Amino acid sequence: MDLISNYPKWLFRIKPDIGSEYDIYHSFQEIGIGYLGYHLNIRKMTISIDIPVTTIMSKNIISVDVKDGLAKAEHLFKKHKIRHMPVTHHDKIVGMLSINDLLRLSFADGAYREEGNIESEIYEMFTINQVMVRKPETVSSKTTVREVTSLLAKRKYHALPVVDEGLVVGMVTTTDLLKYYLSMF
Repeated sequence: MDLISNYPKWLFRIKPDIGSEYDIYHSFQEIGIGYLGYHLNIRKMTISIDIPVTTIMSKNIISVDVKDGLAKAEHLFKKHKIRHMPVTHHDKIVGMLSINDLLRLSFADGAYREEGNIESEIYEMFTINQVMVRKPETVSSKTTVREVTSLLAKRKYHALPVVDEGLVVGMVTTTDLLKYYLSMF
């Protein structure tokens, strides 16, 4: 029984009839864990996904006002190395803007021009209000990591503003989720 004591206790809760290493090997196969060599080296992982999103969200919010220009938005994206930002008006969220929204404009205009500063020309033709996603889906600070993961996966979003009482208190992105899940290994 000394050999068996090296294995995680949770395995014995799943399969209480284990009595030998042979039983351990087959039990791991039954619950979908592969056998790597003679000794099984499995580390117990505890991934808590029912924690509030505030645990993993970014709290330093970079936002742009709906009255600002697209050039300012591009500057903020580059300066802070971000890809999504809330659009606000009087401190209330009214939309979301992504760097891809700006890239689509530049690409569409650039495909038909040969010279000049394409971005500055196109940025003068449109406003943030015309380019942003209006009334973005948001989550509250009480939303769990599980719910955020599900929402991002189902809707194919890459970022969600965290909003309490109409004010943006954070932003959660797929990168935040990946970093959190990777920290568990």
